[in-house]
Amino acid sequence: MDTRGAFEEEEYRERAEFYRALHEFLRRADERARKQGLTSQQFVLMLAVRGHGKYPAVSISNISDSLKLQQSSTSLLVERCVKRGLVWRTEDPTDRRRALVRLSDDGQALLDDIMEANRRDLGRLESSLFSAALQDVIKPDEDEVPA
Repeated sequence: MDTRGAFEEEEYRERAEFYRALHEFLRRADERARKQGLTSQQFVLMLAVRGHGKYPAVSISNISDSLKLQQSSTSLLVERCVKRGLVWRTEDPTDRRRALVRLSDDGQALLDDIMEANRRDLGRLESSLFSAALQDVIKPDEDEVPA
């Protein structure tokens, strides 16, 4: 049997635990969103809008780039969030062809609630997600850093 490139047993265990913990975190985050009446796409859209470097002046194009979606799909998702009162869409004062999106007060409160619960969950999963052994695997050695 060819074993070139094989990993140490501990690396397999660490990687398996990382993926398990990551999957658990994402599943719980989706559950929290659903309990608040959001789809996971709506939650991710709200997070992408609020976390964008151009916030509060985030365009549909900015959101599409962040979420790796077509602009038409992003527009439909934004429209559903507008109807739910989660975000506001306004005309860009410098370019009337563009729409800008920002969270409504209700959307911000909802996002903050979910984010707080997610923060607690990350703390609980920290040892699995950010173990020292995994940090060694993903962090390049000083000698390997490209110039």
